[in-house]
Amino acid sequence: MGNGPETRRASPLRAAEHPTAAPHDASSHDAGSRLSGAGPTVAVNTKFHLSPDQLFRLLDQRNPPDLHSIGGLQGLCEGLRTDPSTGLSADETELDDVIAPRRAASVTGDLYDGSVPLPRPSSPAPFPQGPPSAPFSDRRRVFGENRLPEPKTTSFVALMWRSLNNKLMFLLAASAVVSLALGVSQVTVSGGSAVAKVGWMQSATIIGAILATVIATAANDYQKNYKFRKLSQKCQDRQVTAIRSGTCCRVSIFDVVVGDILRVEPGNVLAADGVLVEASRLFCDESHLSGEAELASKVPADEFYGDGSSAFANPFMYSGATVSQGIGTYVVTAVGVNSSSGRTAMSLRNEVETTLLQQKLARLAGSIVVLGSVIGLLYFVSLFTRFLVNISTRSASASPREKGEMFLNVFMLAIAVVVIAVPEGLSLAVAVALASASTRMLKDNILARLLQSCEVMGSATTVCLDKTGTLTRNEMTVASGLIGCEEEFGPEDDRSCASRDTDNTAMSSFGNSQTASRLAGDLASDVKWLLKLSIAANSTAFEQDGTFVGGSTEVALLKFAREHLAMGPLAEERANVQVVDRFPFDADRKYMATIIKHGDKHLMLVKGAAEVVLGDCATTLENTKKNFNPRGELVVADVDESKREMFESTTHSHARNLLRPVAVAYRDLDSWPPIAALGAAEDPTDTAASFDVLSRHQLTFVAMFALHDPLRPEAITSVRQCRRAGISVRLLTGDNLAIAEAIAMKCGIYRAGGIAMDGPTFRRLTPEQANAVLPRLQVLARSNANDKAMLVTALKRLGETVAVAGDGTNDALALKEADIGFSMGSSGTEVAKQASSIVVLDDNFASIVKALAWGRRIIQSVQKYCQFQFTLNLTAAVITIVSTLVSGVNASVFQVVQLLWLNLVMDILTAVSFSMDYPPAYLMRRGPEPRNSPLTSTAMWKMILGQSIYQLAVVFALHYAGSSHFWPDADRAQVQTVVFNAYMFMQVFNQLNCRRVDNGLDVFEGLLEDIWFLGVQALSVFGQILIVFTGGNTFGTVPLTGQQWGWSVMLGILVIPVGVVIRYIPDAWVTSTSRALEPLAWPLLVVFRRSRTKKADTKRQETGDANAAAQGTFADGAQKPRGWLAGVLGRKEQQHSPELALTAVDGAAPTRRPAAAVVETRPGSQEPLDLLAAIEASKHGADGALAGLHVHPDTAKDNPVAATSVPYPRRPPTQM
Repeated sequence: MGNGPETRRASPLRAAEHPTAAPHDASSHDAGSRLSGAGPTVAVNTKFHLSPDQLFRLLDQRNPPDLHSIGGLQGLCEGLRTDPSTGLSADETELDDVIAPRRAASVTGDLYDGSVPLPRPSSPAPFPQGPPSAPFSDRRRVFGENRLPEPKTTSFVALMWRSLNNKLMFLLAASAVVSLALGVSQVTVSGGSAVAKVGWMQSATIIGAILATVIATAANDYQKNYKFRKLSQKCQDRQVTAIRSGTCCRVSIFDVVVGDILRVEPGNVLAADGVLVEASRLFCDESHLSGEAELASKVPADEFYGDGSSAFANPFMYSGATVSQGIGTYVVTAVGVNSSSGRTAMSLRNEVETTLLQQKLARLAGSIVVLGSVIGLLYFVSLFTRFLVNISTRSASASPREKGEMFLNVFMLAIAVVVIAVPEGLSLAVAVALASASTRMLKDNILARLLQSCEVMGSATTVCLDKTGTLTRNEMTVASGLIGCEEEFGPEDDRSCASRDTDNTAMSSFGNSQTASRLAGDLASDVKWLLKLSIAANSTAFEQDGTFVGGSTEVALLKFAREHLAMGPLAEERANVQVVDRFPFDADRKYMATIIKHGDKHLMLVKGAAEVVLGDCATTLENTKKNFNPRGELVVADVDESKREMFESTTHSHARNLLRPVAVAYRDLDSWPPIAALGAAEDPTDTAASFDVLSRHQLTFVAMFALHDPLRPEAITSVRQCRRAGISVRLLTGDNLAIAEAIAMKCGIYRAGGIAMDGPTFRRLTPEQANAVLPRLQVLARSNANDKAMLVTALKRLGETVAVAGDGTNDALALKEADIGFSMGSSGTEVAKQASSIVVLDDNFASIVKALAWGRRIIQSVQKYCQFQFTLNLTAAVITIVSTLVSGVNASVFQVVQLLWLNLVMDILTAVSFSMDYPPAYLMRRGPEPRNSPLTSTAMWKMILGQSIYQLAVVFALHYAGSSHFWPDADRAQVQTVVFNAYMFMQVFNQLNCRRVDNGLDVFEGLLEDIWFLGVQALSVFGQILIVFTGGNTFGTVPLTGQQWGWSVMLGILVIPVGVVIRYIPDAWVTSTSRALEPLAWPLLVVFRRSRTKKADTKRQETGDANAAAQGTFADGAQKPRGWLAGVLGRKEQQHSPELALTAVDGAAPTRRPAAAVVETRPGSQEPLDLLAAIEASKHGADGALAGLHVHPDTAKDNPVAATSVPYPRRPPTQM
């Protein structure tokens, strides 16, 4: 921008020009006082003349005299020691010299006479931000860095206390401490008897197991928080364009410092506060600050008079604001915590919000806690009753200490049963799954901005894609073109160009073998000059280290100009041109324009979509070669009907060959702004309106360039993977319908039975027609922001879980409306990124498919843990309760310390092992799980109950018949060790069995790549072996024989074949059986139904609000459709009125544009659309076929496409 339009720059403000800045004006004095604070004292010998607080007040008050009091823009830049044109020096570290107060004031001339107190200098920072040799060290020391301080983290000790601060765990720990104290006391009294030692050692072991559980939980939480902090930093980092040493360069937002000159364009989110230096029709969305819906108009600081002429415009730029249109540069005045968004962010800092899946698990865990507590209480009452009976009969002679120990044993056993019955790792499982998935997804070029989106990804049923960069490489090159109306050219080497694309499409749409280099050498001098000027001057891209940076279309044209038109360095080319006005690219207008001064006249340079620009061309260049035009001048001829037909056929030929046509045109103007055009406009002061008047049907065609953006090799495979996974793919693009159809057909998106439509036709649909078309709509071309958002809302209304991938500002509405929004990290605008929940760093559709697989893996990880943990909880609780009630507390199958070992290994560590694997391939070979489906499926409950029955049968058989039937020579302790060992190995092998939560049989798929799972398995087996051999009285174990080890392992391995048998049981049998037994389980259902009722009420309320909002999606006042078709497709039954036309998304404002910059659109006919006739005409290729609605040519003639009258289904249309 340093070499861009200079006309918006003005000389420093003078008091004579603006009375508000007069030397003795009271307002100036007051402004200076406000900025400087109380007192006129000014310190000397400072490196900067303005402090962070003074700069913040300058923007916070938005008062013209405040800016004028420091000398306007030039005084501000002088005080910050920067240049508004060339920016900071790229080599700046420390500033050696100092600045005197009067030096900054001297640039304002007669503004300063001593009566206006100058701002106080900045005070030294309390601590340096980096070493003295660091870049911009003085600026960072005084003004800070452009990053917020890291939020206060929870210490490891605090996490341990949070883990211990569980009522059940706390009660168990307290009981163990009391038991330990009694045991130590008994050892002291008894003189160290063996029985007493065993008592206190078991208590000490229980405390150790509790500490191990607490430490393991705290370690998992600490690691999770660390990963989330790193992810948050990654989400905040982005690149901005700065001008340093007179050159545009891309820098990290964290490297922006006060005094930097930043360049902004549509779609940018301002990285810091500042004051505008120069701009072309710049409008910002500052609703996050002011709450105002209208866009804020921005003017350069030297045009901000403060005399009423700029009542609705100001030069102040605020961090976090969105650039809606226009381009410009501004000087940074505040960064980090000193900026407006930084101060707001610091005041609103909160902890990470819980996700939907975490909320589901919290409710489920709450229900289980209630149920487990009720069972535990009943269990304790039973044991306590037996304890009272025993102390009054058998243990009447026991001492008080012994009776106390007996009671503690009863109490700890009851608490331990509740602990083992309650899956404490439920919330941990989803937290670890989210943390591990979000960090590992970065390796797949997926950055999760919102954690909840990671879960929703797994339920996506349809994906709406943009074309450029997602399906293609976003590496555009000029493949062929047309200069004037005669000279065509093709690529330098057809074979080399075609080899870069998997579709092997012919690169040239023409039969002419003339190459671009040959044609460029034969062009007339004025034609060549005009082409080079149209490409170099009418562009917002810039050159950095010999590489062009900007939009892919502009970069392709600039490369063409450098290679074939002898264009020099871009900065030099632009320095030779005097730009007087710019009209940035507009999604509705479909082209951009630049007004330059050329001699005594002006030249309007236009560049944009070929069909739009050609439609406004009344004349065209001809005789563009030297041999036809020896004088090298521009020769113009009228565009007659034959030339227009040739242009249209050329455009369609490009589209069929997957080429994007871009046209260049111009117009000579006597003056700017033109008096005649201003008079024809509704607002005589509106130059934007005059531009529309001048450009409409009055341009001269210069050239058309066919740009080739090769398909990504993996695009076709990725679309096929989505289809196999039950995910429908749709293409939403701003390109014309022919290009969109060709790309979609090549990728496999547009298939037989599908419908392709353009935006104007889509907007003519009634709500009923839209519902009928949407299930088959595969391509939406020439769509604007509202079209995309309305489509997303309508799909969600049909029950679809919608993912949208976009990169432009016009995609922001759809990204925000979608269930999952994917923005592009390389080519995406900041507006699109902030509206999205996922950022695809490599702009690749294959990465989006990986993200969908990760979403399914997160859900499956939690399901695997639930399936395993519920089996463990159920069996351990039943075994302990039954054995103690039948044989007494001392005859329990498992001791308290054994239960805690199971809880540590099989609860905490298993939650980690199930959450750290990569998505298995089979996840993308089945359909998605609906978002409203229960967390535990029928197949899971079938496995939980089946495995529980097997494990209970084995444990009770060994416990009650082991000594008499299996090992008659073994003592009781050895049999109980076999029971404990076999049960532990059944859990180890059941973890393998739970790697599949469906009816699939291959539980070993991807096992060797699952390092965390194998590590937890190895740790569990090693710990169990150690406990059996060395646990002794502490763990209640004794060493086993080889035969007994074999039995333990074999009974554990049998879990796998038992799982195979269970998976072969039809789910329908389980469902019907559960319904038949449901009346018998009413006590258990009461607990769950109470929580489900609250959840259902909340969901009903949300659904009601969503349905109410959806009523206005397609039509104001439209009734909810009675069905997909409801008899409205026929000519006789169809009802249509202007009120039923598609409107903006209800609840989401359409793209806002300032009144002064609204461009008159050219809408198509709003006559009623006979949808059925249009579909039939397209299928049969009739002459009356609608230009904006096509049915795939391979569609069977008897396929009704949209003819269905079934009511709204329970499942989304894509899943039927």
